[in-house]
Amino acid sequence: MELGGTDAFIVLDDADLEKTIPWAVWGRMYNGGQTCCASKRFTVAEEIADKFLAKFKSALENLQPGDPMDEKTSQGPLSTEPALLQLLTQVDRAVAKGAKVIMGGKRLDRPGSYMQTTILTDVRPENPAYRDEFFGPVAMFFRVKDEAAAIALANDSDFGLGGSVFTQDVERGKRVVSKIETGMMFINNLDWADATVPGCDTFLDSPTHNKETGRIAGVGACKVSACTFNQDYECTAASVEVGFTGADLRCLTYRQAA
Repeated sequence: MELGGTDAFIVLDDADLEKTIPWAVWGRMYNGGQTCCASKRFTVAEEIADKFLAKFKSALENLQPGDPMDEKTSQGPLSTEPALLQLLTQVDRAVAKGAKVIMGGKRLDRPGSYMQTTILTDVRPENPAYRDEFFGPVAMFFRVKDEAAAIALANDSDFGLGGSVFTQDVERGKRVVSKIETGMMFINNLDWADATVPGCDTFLDSPTHNKETGRIAGVGACKVSACTFNQDYECTAASVEVGFTGADLRCLTYRQAA
């Protein structure tokens, strides 16, 4: 039984960073980063690695820690104090073994079990962090020379839960995901679910902010023309709302698929 994950978030050299960065933030930070299938290993092609890292860091710095019941909050606390202490210990151990902290790494100076959003770089295979799951707002960043190196890094994991590939060439994306040994792979999207509707296979390219739970989350958004639900249901009506980063297309009613 798999009870965790270190999902790879692969960014190929042709990825549109303006579209990719919001997904990177959402993928690492929804539910405060406390999700088994969250994006945890950000694997970026050398040609765009510096640009990605700068934009990703800036976007994480703009998150607002606070009360999850406050609509202005975009970063919540860890589930428990022991969970925070474990995460801090993991980061300290990673640094002791050679990793670098380029942002965060410490407890937030505020009441509650809050941690700074954190990015680790230079995590080598001999570092325990390389195979650890960071169950909170800690991202590991890897730069790779090419597509083959990205695939190799994604497969060098003790987990096999999920992952994603970002590229403007969907056929290229299909080729890459077919070579990654994991259970759920997505192209220009992330694995996500809404407990109130059947699971959607084909999603719209924009996340949204779920204010009711104080977390960055998906809400069953899908393309009406393409979406099927476990091959059994399809959308019959939808609404469009403004979400966290753009338009959010929500399926409202369903019917048995033909």
